[in-house]
Amino acid sequence: MQQVADKAGVSRMTVSRALRNDRRVAVKTREKIRRIADELGYQPNPLVSALMVRLRSARNHDHVETLGFLTSHPRRRGWREIPTLRKFHLGAEARAGELGFQLEEFWLREPGMNDRRMSQILRSRNIHGVLIAPTPEPGASFDLDWADFTTVAFGYTLIDPPLHRVANHHIHSMRTALMEVRRLGYRRIGLAMHSSQDERVDHNWLAGFLTFQNLISPEHRVPPFLPESIDEAAFSEWFLQHEPEVVFAGKHYIRDWLMNLGRRVPEDVGFVNLDKEHATGGAAGIDQNCETIGAAAVELVAEQLYHNERGVPAIPKVLLIEGRWVEGNTLIPSPALRNPPLAGSPS
Repeated sequence: MQQVADKAGVSRMTVSRALRNDRRVAVKTREKIRRIADELGYQPNPLVSALMVRLRSARNHDHVETLGFLTSHPRRRGWREIPTLRKFHLGAEARAGELGFQLEEFWLREPGMNDRRMSQILRSRNIHGVLIAPTPEPGASFDLDWADFTTVAFGYTLIDPPLHRVANHHIHSMRTALMEVRRLGYRRIGLAMHSSQDERVDHNWLAGFLTFQNLISPEHRVPPFLPESIDEAAFSEWFLQHEPEVVFAGKHYIRDWLMNLGRRVPEDVGFVNLDKEHATGGAAGIDQNCETIGAAAVELVAEQLYHNERGVPAIPKVLLIEGRWVEGNTLIPSPALRNPPLAGSPS
């Protein structure tokens, strides 16, 4: 580091700050120092870097860095009525505390609020790390002063700008659920959900389901039911036309509709909830590990803060958290059902 400083004509402290992307060092000076460091083959020791982060934190133990948790539902506390978001927040809050941060909620729908005003508020509070909660509708865009913040989004509902994001590994979760019901003997598997629910996860539920459909015998394929406006009558028509042996869904009311058709769950038809946070009555399904997703989002923000990385990333990272299969009372083994091999697999 001293050699880099000597060649650049600056102090060793300036080199240290430049290599940490500290904005107190001018951009041209940072670029010059990085270029010289590369020429001299400078490589930081990761263990020493980690130690220095801890020492700097210890020196500032009286100051607790705040991370913003930005929500945009129509009502200030509306997001707390959504089990998945509550778990995101719980996981983020717990991990933030472990890393020496505190988490504070900010509402983008506050009367008189806009993206620029929110940016000013965050700057005035000296908040640099921001977590963006899933938006009520997919396809959202915000226009904060991104260059001032280190930001991570939950899920895929925010599409502009393309930020780092953390989400469940929905395709693998779908595959896990499919393999579990196949193990129990189910052959004809149906998928029923509102199209926007699949859009919220960047169509990964449907992608995993259709991949599976392509691997099984045509007579066991059930067309997915993903209408733009879902209602019981349309669902009943789809179900009676195709008679799936088990239905995958993301909302518990689908189970109620099956029962309204006179189908006993699980005796007559199986049911799987792809989001156990929204399940009731002990349904089988996928635990998306939402608290782990919340914790991972904080870790991703902290990693960037430690390196003073801000703004819209040139290459966004997508961190996927595996889901977990949970047994439930909506499935039973079906030994009478033959379990055919996947196409191309040994019989």
